[in-house]
Amino acid sequence: MVGPSNGVSPKQFGREAAATQPESTARTMSAADARLLATVAESDEALPLQCAYRWEKERANSVFLTQPSGGNVRNWTWAEAMDEVRRVAGWISRQNWEPGSRIAILSKNCG
Repeated sequence: MVGPSNGVSPKQFGREAAATQPESTARTMSAADARLLATVAESDEALPLQCAYRWEKERANSVFLTQPSGGNVRNWTWAEAMDEVRRVAGWISRQNWEPGSRIAILSKNCG
């Protein structure tokens, strides 16, 4: 997680992420993604959730996630992924757990 809890500012994280991109990743990054990463690196307000909201608005119909499974491939656009995020967040909220409760997600390492 990036944020105050680990002492890394969003601006610092963005610069470090840009500087440490593996060469193969850098070759596949589109010019638009490179500009977006540079913008995130320069913004003091570029927290992960704020970025997700912005990308949802700017790239609603662009593929965000791709999941191969059993010979098939499923794509999620930014709009679909954020819809699922909101539904999961709503379910968590309805559990009435104490504020500050720790929540874990157990999932296959896939993608």
